[in-house]
Amino acid sequence: MECRTPGIAPFPFHRFEGTPRDVGLQHGRRLGDRIQVSIDLYASRFSSRSGLEWPEVLRRSETISDSLEATSPDLHAEIEGIAVGAEQPLAAIVALNARTMFLRAA
Repeated sequence: MECRTPGIAPFPFHRFEGTPRDVGLQHGRRLGDRIQVSIDLYASRFSSRSGLEWPEVLRRSETISDSLEATSPDLHAEIEGIAVGAEQPLAAIVALNARTMFLRAA
């Protein structure tokens, strides 16, 4: 089933296989353009809604990344693969995944 919102292209469905890092690499390579749009959108929203500027979000995301690597190494490997595949900093991909926390930081 496909959910449609008027004026917004539906998010495509993709199936990725392999190790967590391989899945992330495929994800990042295939959806890098959409990931960039999300980074641009949330960098602005973090600032306007929580007062956190993008460099501070990235700094805080590094701490989250360290915790994630220690507690969920497979998830961390997948996120790291997404970052590499999308040619984005790891902290930016972590920030997208932790966006609710940052938006509520105010």
